[in-house]
Amino acid sequence: REMQFRASKAVNATLNGMEAISSASVASNKTHVILFGGYFGNTRTAAVHTYSLAASSPDLAMQPMLILATGPSARSMPGVIKPDDTTLLMYGGVVQDTVNGVTIQKASSDLWQFDLNTQSWLKVHDTIPAHNPRGFGAFGSITTGARTALFTHGGLRVGFKKGVTFTTEGGSIDEVEYQVTQNGQVYFASQVGSPDQSQKEHWTTFRPTYSHGTRACCNYEYSCNQQDRGIGCVPVARAFQSVNPGHFVAGKLSMIMYGGLNRNGNALGDLWYMDVEDQTEGRMFFLTLSNITAETWDSSPSFLQVLENQITTGWGVPDRDNLPGLKGWRPSECNSRSVISIQSVIPHPQLVKTTFMTFTSDQQVFDNCILPMMVTAGALENAVNSTAMQGVLLDPVLQSSEGAVTELRMPWYDFRSNEWCTAGKCLRALCQSMTGPAQQETDSDRYKYCYDDREGDGINDYVYSWEARGLQEAGPCGAGFFCAAPGKRHGHSTTSVLIQGDTTMLLVVGGETGDWLTNSQTLTMDMHVAYFTAAFGTWAKTRLVDQNEADCTGDGILCPQARRDA
Repeated sequence: REMQFRASKAVNATLNGMEAISSASVASNKTHVILFGGYFGNTRTAAVHTYSLAASSPDLAMQPMLILATGPSARSMPGVIKPDDTTLLMYGGVVQDTVNGVTIQKASSDLWQFDLNTQSWLKVHDTIPAHNPRGFGAFGSITTGARTALFTHGGLRVGFKKGVTFTTEGGSIDEVEYQVTQNGQVYFASQVGSPDQSQKEHWTTFRPTYSHGTRACCNYEYSCNQQDRGIGCVPVARAFQSVNPGHFVAGKLSMIMYGGLNRNGNALGDLWYMDVEDQTEGRMFFLTLSNITAETWDSSPSFLQVLENQITTGWGVPDRDNLPGLKGWRPSECNSRSVISIQSVIPHPQLVKTTFMTFTSDQQVFDNCILPMMVTAGALENAVNSTAMQGVLLDPVLQSSEGAVTELRMPWYDFRSNEWCTAGKCLRALCQSMTGPAQQETDSDRYKYCYDDREGDGINDYVYSWEARGLQEAGPCGAGFFCAAPGKRHGHSTTSVLIQGDTTMLLVVGGETGDWLTNSQTLTMDMHVAYFTAAFGTWAKTRLVDQNEADCTGDGILCPQARRDA
């Protein structure tokens, strides 16, 4: 029941006569904060509450809305955005269900629209299995020009199942369905008004560029071309992470992902940058291979290696211009960045020993590195002769050269832990004191930085690698100073903020620092901020004080208690 906000210092108020609300989702404008769903006391709810920022007291500010029609079922942790002044869009969330007598926290993927003027709900689409509904992931919205899009990333596939999620390994149905995911989906708010129901139900997958390639230049290998370094590195699958859009670096629209829990329930402290402006469309194509079964293909990784090798070398087909009905092609431009993503390899429903393969590719890679093979008689057969695919034939009829857009691909960059790195994104943290200024180097006026303690072991093993200085430790911080990096975190809250200027920063509040199975209290109310430049991300810890200017202790009286999922 506590409403807590910060205006230079922490102030709190208790709402009398109202149950506590937790795991709700929030949208806001300049005058009101709107809460949907979550737990009202200990019961899931579908209630909508508003909090007026101009009210004379918190008791008067918080009011339930009278819903004039039926709406979504009770749920916790749904995604809510406010695309305009009069509308809310609510997606998914977690509901309770029973499967074979076992209670699970089930993910949903229905989409609802709420009219703030009429206070009524309209279902846009129902939960659709093909959408891969997921719970406990990241959700938000992003606006580019006049278009507003909802996005969801990661989370648990079907939901949370006690004794299975975060605790098992292998390939059984339970072990796959109740585990973390990696990709995201995007839905444009304009689709809600489409007269075509299939368009209303369509979510576009977004994933990292190169995420299925074997030659991606991860970890900024210096053998790679400078423009290729880091592109294709893929964040591990996770849940309970945060993803925030904003103009963090050089005025470019991007998204920052931080923390979460991985497949084994281990807390994560990594930071990722996704360049939203560097988009390519992934299109779906298919072709048919004969003299090979789907089972044979799946049993031998060498087939995929042969296919990738041929795609990157252009199948031995020469460049051509002005082809009848075609734009021409440039197989000579195919290289290690020419990657396709195979979606399925299944038996052809009618033909014996014939395999139907679907794959996604951007248009340029398809035109230069796939299409020449598809329309040139014998190109595939000649290229794979004397390889593991020898004898495989291409059906010249059962194939597609017109691909439908099914994906948006954007590069992810992992912030690295080397302060003097020269490629990609570099991460550091200030050495701070409890009350005074940050620590400076003894031989200069520059700040002393420490390693972002991803391992959560308190060891600041971050080192300089600038050759002119030689090799020396940059951490741990000096006596009376601490490393301001937040370390591992999950269930935290984040937002994009402007602090004393026009540079967008990432604010991280609360969450848990321990692994899922840690049998101890690891909640925190610490607040950290990350500042970004073209080369660096720098962590700092915000000092929290109460109305008496005393440091916060998390007593829940003068300062907020430690918490997660706020």
